[in-house]
Amino acid sequence: MEAYTELTFHGSGKLLALTDAPVVITQSKLFKAADGSIYAALALKSLSEKKIIAVKAEIEPRDIEGNPLGDAVEYSYLDLSVLKNVTFGADVFIPLPDANTRDYTAKLTLAVFGDMSKWVNETPFEEIDVQKPLLEALLTGELVEVYRDETTPAAARVPDTWENLWRCTCGGVNLQEETACTACGAARETVFAALDPEQLAEKKAVADALAAEAAQELAEQRAEHRAKTRKGLWLFLATVALTLVLALVGGTVTAGRITKERKAELQEYLLQDNLYACVDMLYQAGDKKLWKDASADLCAYINQTYKEKIREGTISNIEVDRYYGDYYTKITYTVTMDYGDAIGSFKIVTTNDGESYGLYF
Repeated sequence: MEAYTELTFHGSGKLLALTDAPVVITQSKLFKAADGSIYAALALKSLSEKKIIAVKAEIEPRDIEGNPLGDAVEYSYLDLSVLKNVTFGADVFIPLPDANTRDYTAKLTLAVFGDMSKWVNETPFEEIDVQKPLLEALLTGELVEVYRDETTPAAARVPDTWENLWRCTCGGVNLQEETACTACGAARETVFAALDPEQLAEKKAVADALAAEAAQELAEQRAEHRAKTRKGLWLFLATVALTLVLALVGGTVTAGRITKERKAELQEYLLQDNLYACVDMLYQAGDKKLWKDASADLCAYINQTYKEKIREGTISNIEVDRYYGDYYTKITYTVTMDYGDAIGSFKIVTTNDGESYGLYF
Protein backbone atom coordinates (compact mmCIF):
# COMPACT_ATOMS: atom_id res chain seq x y z
CA MET A 1 0.00 0.00 0.00
CA GLU A 2 1.41 3.38 -1.05
CA ALA A 3 2.35 5.75 1.74
CA TYR A 4 0.96 9.29 1.78
CA THR A 5 2.05 12.35 3.75
CA GLU A 6 -0.63 14.90 4.62
CA LEU A 7 0.36 18.46 3.76
CA THR A 8 -0.91 21.55 5.56
CA PHE A 9 -2.40 24.31 3.44
CA HIS A 10 -4.55 27.38 3.98
CA GLY A 11 -7.78 25.40 3.65
CA SER A 12 -6.85 22.59 6.02
CA GLY A 13 -9.75 21.77 8.32
CA LYS A 14 -11.98 24.56 7.01
CA LEU A 15 -15.65 24.13 6.18
CA LEU A 16 -16.57 25.01 2.58
CA ALA A 17 -20.23 25.87 2.21
CA LEU A 18 -22.75 27.73 0.12
CA THR A 19 -26.16 28.88 1.32
CA ASP A 20 -28.85 26.39 0.28
CA ALA A 21 -26.32 23.99 -1.27
CA PRO A 22 -27.48 20.37 -0.84
CA VAL A 23 -23.92 19.25 -0.02
CA VAL A 24 -21.14 20.89 2.00
CA ILE A 25 -17.42 20.17 2.11
CA THR A 26 -16.77 19.53 5.80
CA GLN A 27 -13.02 19.05 5.39
CA SER A 28 -10.36 19.45 2.71
CA LYS A 29 -7.02 17.65 2.74
CA LEU A 30 -3.90 17.59 0.60
CA PHE A 31 -1.58 14.56 0.32
CA LYS A 32 1.83 13.83 -1.18
CA ALA A 33 2.65 10.28 -2.28
CA ALA A 34 6.08 8.67 -2.00
CA ASP A 35 6.70 9.29 -5.71
CA GLY A 36 5.99 13.03 -5.30
CA SER A 37 2.53 13.05 -6.85
CA ILE A 38 -0.13 15.21 -5.20
CA TYR A 39 -3.72 14.33 -4.27
CA ALA A 40 -6.73 16.18 -2.88
CA ALA A 41 -9.39 14.59 -0.66
CA LEU A 42 -12.78 16.12 0.17
CA ALA A 43 -15.10 15.02 2.97
CA LEU A 44 -18.64 15.76 1.82
CA LYS A 45 -21.90 15.78 3.77
CA SER A 46 -25.39 15.68 2.34
CA LEU A 47 -27.91 18.17 3.70
CA SER A 48 -30.59 17.17 1.20
CA GLU A 49 -33.90 15.52 1.96
CA LYS A 50 -33.50 13.71 -1.37
CA LYS A 51 -31.15 10.82 -1.97
CA ILE A 52 -28.03 11.90 -3.87
CA ILE A 53 -26.68 9.62 -6.62
CA ALA A 54 -23.87 11.79 -8.05
CA VAL A 55 -21.80 14.86 -7.17
CA LYS A 56 -19.27 16.80 -9.26
CA ALA A 57 -16.42 18.72 -7.63
CA GLU A 58 -14.11 21.32 -9.15
CA ILE A 59 -10.63 21.79 -7.69
CA GLU A 60 -8.29 24.63 -8.61
CA PRO A 61 -4.65 23.75 -7.79
CA ARG A 62 -2.36 26.51 -6.52
CA ASP A 63 1.32 26.81 -5.68
CA ILE A 64 2.84 27.64 -2.29
CA GLU A 65 2.13 31.36 -2.86
CA GLY A 66 -1.49 30.76 -3.83
CA ASN A 67 -1.02 31.25 -7.57
CA PRO A 68 -3.15 29.08 -9.89
CA LEU A 69 -1.43 26.10 -11.52
CA GLY A 70 -3.13 25.38 -14.82
CA ASP A 71 -6.76 24.46 -15.36
CA ALA A 72 -9.21 23.37 -12.68
CA VAL A 73 -9.58 19.64 -12.10
CA GLU A 74 -13.06 18.13 -12.21
CA TYR A 75 -13.95 14.95 -10.37
CA SER A 76 -17.28 13.11 -10.36
CA TYR A 77 -18.47 11.00 -7.43
CA LEU A 78 -20.68 8.45 -9.18
CA ASP A 79 -22.98 5.55 -8.29
CA LEU A 80 -23.86 7.05 -4.92
CA SER A 81 -26.85 6.38 -2.68
CA VAL A 82 -26.32 9.06 -0.06
CA LEU A 83 -29.07 10.07 2.36
CA LYS A 84 -29.35 13.22 4.46
CA ASN A 85 -26.63 13.83 7.06
CA VAL A 86 -24.38 11.09 5.63
CA THR A 87 -20.70 11.95 5.10
CA PHE A 88 -18.85 10.52 2.11
CA GLY A 89 -15.84 11.01 -0.18
CA ALA A 90 -13.11 11.37 2.47
CA ASP A 91 -11.36 8.20 1.30
CA VAL A 92 -11.29 9.24 -2.37
CA PHE A 93 -7.89 10.60 -3.45
CA ILE A 94 -8.20 12.96 -6.43
CA PRO A 95 -4.94 13.23 -8.44
CA LEU A 96 -3.72 16.76 -9.18
CA PRO A 97 -1.54 17.16 -12.30
CA ASP A 98 1.16 19.49 -10.98
CA ALA A 99 3.58 18.12 -8.34
CA ASN A 100 4.18 21.71 -7.19
CA THR A 101 0.62 21.99 -5.88
CA ARG A 102 0.66 23.05 -2.22
CA ASP A 103 -2.75 24.67 -2.01
CA TYR A 104 -6.15 24.54 -3.71
CA THR A 105 -9.69 25.84 -3.67
CA ALA A 106 -12.71 23.61 -4.14
CA LYS A 107 -16.39 23.91 -4.89
CA LEU A 108 -19.25 21.63 -5.91
CA THR A 109 -20.83 22.30 -9.27
CA LEU A 110 -23.41 19.54 -9.60
CA ALA A 111 -25.56 17.25 -7.52
CA VAL A 112 -27.89 14.67 -9.06
CA PHE A 113 -30.75 13.30 -6.95
CA GLY A 114 -32.52 9.99 -6.91
CA ASP A 115 -35.49 11.41 -8.80
CA MET A 116 -33.01 12.57 -11.51
CA SER A 117 -33.48 16.25 -10.65
CA LYS A 118 -30.30 18.35 -10.45
CA TRP A 119 -28.66 21.15 -8.52
CA VAL A 120 -26.24 23.13 -10.68
CA ASN A 121 -23.80 25.71 -9.34
CA GLU A 122 -21.05 28.05 -10.59
CA THR A 123 -20.64 30.12 -7.40
CA PRO A 124 -17.44 29.62 -5.37
CA PHE A 125 -17.96 27.99 -1.99
CA GLU A 126 -17.22 30.17 1.01
CA GLU A 127 -14.49 29.19 3.47
CA ILE A 128 -15.58 29.16 7.13
CA ASP A 129 -12.71 29.31 9.62
CA VAL A 130 -11.77 26.33 11.75
CA GLN A 131 -13.67 26.23 15.05
CA LYS A 132 -11.78 27.46 18.10
CA PRO A 133 -10.77 24.87 20.71
CA LEU A 134 -12.92 24.74 23.85
CA LEU A 135 -9.93 25.40 26.08
CA GLU A 136 -9.48 28.81 24.43
CA ALA A 137 -12.98 29.85 25.54
CA LEU A 138 -13.19 28.10 28.91
CA LEU A 139 -9.54 28.61 29.95
CA THR A 140 -9.20 25.51 32.15
CA GLY A 141 -9.40 21.79 31.47
CA GLU A 142 -11.65 21.35 34.51
CA LEU A 143 -14.32 23.63 33.02
CA VAL A 144 -13.99 21.80 29.70
CA GLU A 145 -14.82 18.55 31.53
CA VAL A 146 -17.85 20.18 33.17
CA TYR A 147 -18.99 21.42 29.75
CA ARG A 148 -18.64 17.88 28.37
CA ASP A 149 -20.76 16.57 31.23
CA GLU A 150 -23.42 19.14 30.34
CA THR A 151 -23.35 18.54 26.56
CA THR A 152 -21.52 15.59 24.98
CA PRO A 153 -18.34 13.58 25.70
CA ALA A 154 -17.24 14.52 22.16
CA ALA A 155 -17.11 18.25 22.99
CA ALA A 156 -13.84 19.75 21.75
CA ARG A 157 -14.63 23.00 19.88
CA VAL A 158 -16.54 26.23 20.39
CA PRO A 159 -19.93 25.87 18.65
CA ASP A 160 -20.80 28.51 16.05
CA THR A 161 -23.27 29.41 13.31
CA TRP A 162 -23.02 30.47 9.67
CA GLU A 163 -25.91 31.41 7.40
CA ASN A 164 -28.17 28.32 7.32
CA LEU A 165 -25.74 26.11 9.28
CA TRP A 166 -24.57 25.56 12.86
CA ARG A 167 -21.52 23.63 13.96
CA CYS A 168 -21.67 21.55 17.11
CA THR A 169 -18.98 21.41 19.76
CA CYS A 170 -18.11 17.95 18.39
CA GLY A 171 -17.43 19.47 14.96
CA GLY A 172 -20.62 18.17 13.36
CA VAL A 173 -22.21 20.37 10.67
CA ASN A 174 -25.99 20.81 10.86
CA LEU A 175 -28.76 22.79 9.25
CA GLN A 176 -30.21 25.55 11.42
CA GLU A 177 -33.47 23.60 11.59
CA GLU A 178 -31.78 20.68 13.35
CA THR A 179 -32.47 20.84 17.12
CA ALA A 180 -29.86 18.18 17.88
CA CYS A 181 -26.47 17.50 16.34
CA THR A 182 -26.69 14.86 13.62
CA ALA A 183 -23.19 13.66 14.51
CA CYS A 184 -23.21 13.31 18.34
CA GLY A 185 -26.85 13.92 19.31
CA ALA A 186 -26.17 16.89 21.61
CA ALA A 187 -29.05 19.36 21.93
CA ARG A 188 -28.35 22.58 20.05
CA GLU A 189 -29.79 24.79 22.78
CA THR A 190 -27.65 23.17 25.46
CA VAL A 191 -24.47 23.25 23.38
CA PHE A 192 -24.66 27.05 23.09
CA ALA A 193 -26.24 27.87 26.47
CA ALA A 194 -23.73 25.82 28.49
CA LEU A 195 -20.78 27.78 27.09
CA ASP A 196 -20.65 30.13 30.08
CA PRO A 197 -17.45 29.93 32.19
CA GLU A 198 -19.08 31.47 35.28
CA GLN A 199 -22.03 29.07 35.28
CA LEU A 200 -19.70 26.13 34.65
CA ALA A 201 -17.47 27.19 37.57
CA GLU A 202 -20.52 27.36 39.86
CA LYS A 203 -21.64 23.89 38.76
CA LYS A 204 -18.13 22.54 39.34
CA ALA A 205 -18.06 23.95 42.87
CA VAL A 206 -21.41 22.32 43.69
CA ALA A 207 -20.29 19.01 42.15
CA ASP A 208 -17.00 19.06 44.10
CA ALA A 209 -18.85 19.68 47.37
CA LEU A 210 -21.27 16.82 46.72
CA ALA A 211 -18.40 14.51 45.72
CA ALA A 212 -16.50 15.32 48.94
CA GLU A 213 -19.61 14.64 51.02
CA ALA A 214 -20.24 11.36 49.22
CA ALA A 215 -16.60 10.30 49.67
CA GLN A 216 -16.78 10.97 53.40
CA GLU A 217 -20.01 8.99 53.73
CA LEU A 218 -18.55 6.11 51.71
CA ALA A 219 -15.42 6.05 53.89
CA GLU A 220 -17.55 5.85 57.03
CA GLN A 221 -19.69 3.07 55.58
CA ARG A 222 -16.61 1.08 54.54
CA ALA A 223 -15.10 1.45 57.97
CA GLU A 224 -18.32 0.17 59.54
CA HIS A 225 -18.44 -2.71 57.06
CA ARG A 226 -14.83 -3.71 57.80
CA ALA A 227 -15.55 -3.70 61.53
CA LYS A 228 -18.53 -6.04 61.03
CA THR A 229 -16.43 -8.29 58.78
CA ARG A 230 -13.65 -8.61 61.37
CA LYS A 231 -16.22 -9.46 64.03
CA GLY A 232 -17.73 -12.15 61.80
CA LEU A 233 -14.30 -13.59 61.05
CA TRP A 234 -13.39 -13.95 64.71
CA LEU A 235 -16.71 -15.66 65.44
CA PHE A 236 -16.12 -18.05 62.55
CA LEU A 237 -12.59 -18.95 63.64
CA ALA A 238 -13.76 -19.48 67.22
CA THR A 239 -16.47 -21.85 65.99
CA VAL A 240 -13.98 -23.80 63.86
CA ALA A 241 -11.52 -24.11 66.74
CA LEU A 242 -14.20 -25.25 69.19
CA THR A 243 -15.61 -27.78 66.73
CA LEU A 244 -12.13 -29.17 66.07
CA VAL A 245 -11.49 -29.67 69.77
CA LEU A 246 -14.82 -31.43 70.18
CA ALA A 247 -14.09 -33.60 67.15
CA LEU A 248 -10.68 -34.65 68.46
CA VAL A 249 -11.92 -35.28 72.00
CA GLY A 250 -14.97 -37.20 70.86
CA GLY A 251 -12.97 -39.29 68.39
CA THR A 252 -15.10 -38.33 65.44
CA VAL A 253 -12.12 -38.56 63.10
CA THR A 254 -11.24 -42.22 62.60
CA ALA A 255 -9.28 -44.18 60.05
CA GLY A 256 -10.92 -46.04 57.24
CA ARG A 257 -12.54 -45.61 53.86
CA ILE A 258 -15.27 -43.05 53.22
CA THR A 259 -18.41 -45.10 53.39
CA LYS A 260 -21.95 -43.80 53.04
CA GLU A 261 -21.96 -43.30 56.79
CA ARG A 262 -18.70 -41.35 56.68
CA LYS A 263 -19.99 -39.26 53.78
CA ALA A 264 -22.95 -38.41 55.98
CA GLU A 265 -20.49 -37.58 58.74
CA LEU A 266 -18.61 -35.34 56.28
CA GLN A 267 -21.81 -33.50 55.49
CA GLU A 268 -22.41 -33.05 59.21
CA TYR A 269 -18.98 -31.49 59.62
CA LEU A 270 -19.70 -29.18 56.73
CA LEU A 271 -22.97 -28.12 58.28
CA GLN A 272 -21.01 -27.33 61.44
CA ASP A 273 -18.44 -25.28 59.46
CA ASN A 274 -15.79 -27.71 60.73
CA LEU A 275 -13.38 -27.58 57.81
CA TYR A 276 -10.49 -28.98 59.84
CA ALA A 277 -12.38 -32.19 60.51
CA CYS A 278 -13.35 -32.38 56.83
CA VAL A 279 -9.71 -32.11 55.80
CA ASP A 280 -8.75 -34.79 58.34
CA MET A 281 -11.41 -37.08 56.87
CA LEU A 282 -9.94 -36.59 53.39
CA TYR A 283 -6.60 -37.79 54.72
CA GLN A 284 -8.17 -40.75 56.49
CA ALA A 285 -9.74 -41.91 53.22
CA GLY A 286 -6.56 -43.69 52.14
CA ASP A 287 -7.84 -44.17 48.58
CA LYS A 288 -7.24 -41.94 45.58
CA LYS A 289 -10.71 -42.32 44.11
CA LEU A 290 -12.46 -41.78 47.41
CA TRP A 291 -10.09 -38.94 48.18
CA LYS A 292 -11.20 -37.33 44.93
CA ASP A 293 -14.87 -38.02 45.69
CA ALA A 294 -14.56 -36.52 49.14
CA SER A 295 -12.79 -33.49 47.67
CA ALA A 296 -15.61 -33.10 45.17
CA ASP A 297 -18.16 -33.28 48.00
CA LEU A 298 -16.33 -30.59 49.91
CA CYS A 299 -15.92 -28.45 46.82
CA ALA A 300 -19.63 -28.71 46.02
CA TYR A 301 -20.57 -27.67 49.51
CA ILE A 302 -18.12 -24.78 49.48
CA ASN A 303 -19.48 -23.65 46.13
CA GLN A 304 -23.03 -23.60 47.50
CA THR A 305 -22.47 -22.36 51.04
CA TYR A 306 -19.19 -20.58 51.59
CA LYS A 307 -19.40 -18.57 48.41
CA GLU A 308 -22.46 -16.84 49.82
CA LYS A 309 -20.77 -16.35 53.19
CA ILE A 310 -17.79 -14.77 51.47
CA ARG A 311 -20.06 -12.47 49.50
CA GLU A 312 -21.92 -11.53 52.66
CA GLY A 313 -18.61 -10.62 54.24
CA THR A 314 -19.11 -12.90 57.25
CA ILE A 315 -15.81 -14.70 56.59
CA SER A 316 -12.61 -13.25 55.20
CA ASN A 317 -8.95 -14.08 54.58
CA ILE A 318 -9.01 -17.62 56.02
CA GLU A 319 -6.29 -20.11 55.19
CA VAL A 320 -6.09 -23.70 56.42
CA ASP A 321 -3.16 -26.00 55.63
CA ARG A 322 -3.04 -29.69 56.60
CA TYR A 323 -0.07 -31.96 55.89
CA TYR A 324 -0.12 -35.75 56.23
CA GLY A 325 3.04 -37.11 54.66
CA ASP A 326 2.21 -37.71 50.99
CA TYR A 327 -1.22 -36.14 51.52
CA TYR A 328 -1.65 -32.39 51.41
CA THR A 329 -4.80 -30.32 51.56
CA LYS A 330 -4.99 -26.56 51.40
CA ILE A 331 -8.10 -24.44 51.80
CA THR A 332 -7.77 -20.76 51.03
CA TYR A 333 -10.26 -17.89 51.12
CA THR A 334 -9.39 -14.55 49.57
CA VAL A 335 -11.89 -11.74 49.89
CA THR A 336 -11.70 -8.32 48.28
CA MET A 337 -13.91 -6.06 50.32
CA ASP A 338 -15.73 -3.10 48.84
CA TYR A 339 -18.74 -1.30 50.21
CA GLY A 340 -21.95 -2.96 49.16
CA ASP A 341 -20.17 -6.03 47.78
CA ALA A 342 -17.63 -8.63 48.80
CA ILE A 343 -15.90 -10.45 45.98
CA GLY A 344 -14.64 -13.80 47.20
CA SER A 345 -12.50 -16.57 45.80
CA PHE A 346 -12.13 -20.06 47.25
CA LYS A 347 -9.55 -22.68 46.44
CA ILE A 348 -9.22 -26.25 47.70
CA VAL A 349 -6.27 -28.30 46.50
CA THR A 350 -5.80 -31.90 47.60
CA THR A 351 -2.69 -33.87 46.69
CA ASN A 352 -2.29 -37.62 46.99
CA ASP A 353 0.81 -39.20 45.41
CA GLY A 354 1.22 -36.27 43.04
CA GLU A 355 -2.44 -35.94 41.99
CA SER A 356 -4.22 -32.62 42.52
CA TYR A 357 -7.84 -31.57 42.45
CA GLY A 358 -9.03 -28.00 42.75
CA LEU A 359 -11.95 -25.60 42.76
CA TYR A 360 -11.88 -21.88 42.08
CA PHE A 361 -14.64 -19.29 42.00
